[in-house]
Amino acid sequence: MVFAYSEDELEAERDKLENARDNTPEWLNDPHAKLRDINYDGDLKKKI
Repeated sequence: MVFAYSEDELEAERDKLENARDNTPEWLNDPHAKLRDINYDGDLKKKI
C-alpha cells in the first residue's frame, strides 16, 4: 500500500507523532522490560 501526502498533510502527521511521544509509556524505552509486564488494552490506533 502506498500513500501520497501533500507537504501540509505530512507536517500535520509528523506533529501528531511528536505529540504522541508525550503519551509513550516509559517501559517502551526500557531494555529490561518483560513481556508479561506489558498491559495491552486493545487497538492502539484509536488512542493516538
